[in-house]
Amino acid sequence: MANKANRVLGFLRRNLAYKAFVRPLLEYPSSVWDPYTQKSIVRLESVQRRAARFVLNRYHNKSSVGSMLLQLGWEPLEQRRRTQRLEVFCRIRDGLVECPVIRDKIVPAPTRGRRMHTDQFTRIKTRTQYRAESFLPRTIRDWNNLHKDEVEAVVEATGPV
Repeated sequence: MANKANRVLGFLRRNLAYKAFVRPLLEYPSSVWDPYTQKSIVRLESVQRRAARFVLNRYHNKSSVGSMLLQLGWEPLEQRRRTQRLEVFCRIRDGLVECPVIRDKIVPAPTRGRRMHTDQFTRIKTRTQYRAESFLPRTIRDWNNLHKDEVEAVVEATGPV
């Protein structure tokens, strides 16, 4: 009984250490710095994958890190960054975050031909891939591709207007 309690205590300590000290370092700048190159994404995800091994104390080569992440209930960091970008975008759009430079560039799209939801915005034209993957063009593209229920979830997560 004491062994099981000690294992649970060790798990809690390692899980808390990752969520309190490591993940915030990876997510702090993520709403404005969200890498788009596969190399950068893989480097960030590898930190979380190593942390999953650490938290569950499973370092054997045959252990599936994917199943560990599912067991821990950890979303991929790429998905968490996307969600954070969409929430920041929604807050700027609704005036909950003062950012007039960005807010002035958020223009509602014409109403014709909307497949996903009615709250879409005009895409920002860019000449380079680097600019196309920056915060506003990328987030507007992601926002416009959301389904209605996903839009409602993001709006609900950002709090009252």
